[in-house]
Amino acid sequence: MIIISHRGVSNGMDKNLENKPIVVEQRIAEGFNVEIDFWREGNKFYLGHDCPDYEINLNWLVKFSDFLWIHCKNPQSLSYLNSLKNDKLNYFYHENDPYTITSKGNIWCFPGSEIINDSVYLFPENYPINQEIVKNFNLNICTDYPNRYKGLFSYHEN
Repeated sequence: MIIISHRGVSNGMDKNLENKPIVVEQRIAEGFNVEIDFWREGNKFYLGHDCPDYEINLNWLVKFSDFLWIHCKNPQSLSYLNSLKNDKLNYFYHENDPYTITSKGNIWCFPGSEIINDSVYLFPENYPINQEIVKNFNLNICTDYPNRYKGLFSYHEN
């Protein structure tokens, strides 16, 4: 199981910490993957949920690509990452779809969607799952509380 920190937070939603590059790097150093919100505006790149808040560069994305799940927040960001043909980057775009496929072929579930094998399940703190389900499915989770789950399920870093 891969535990993915949602927007880099570790103890619940915190707008002051979400998508902040230094916080993302801290979660990676702790052994987690991180879902980030990525924007392209003109020729610049940003992280931020509702708007582009923190400017980054492409080198930063590539440097941490083994640990990032890149949620493209606008069509320009999706189109740009797709044009790179960089198989290290794992990116996706979705709004309210029950499921979407990332560029690396991972199934990303919308919160509350039915659990399916080989998928990333969002917010088990809001939509509980039990150890039996985890045993029967190859399942990864994305959560606002990654430390809470680190010891509960069979866990491995990638």
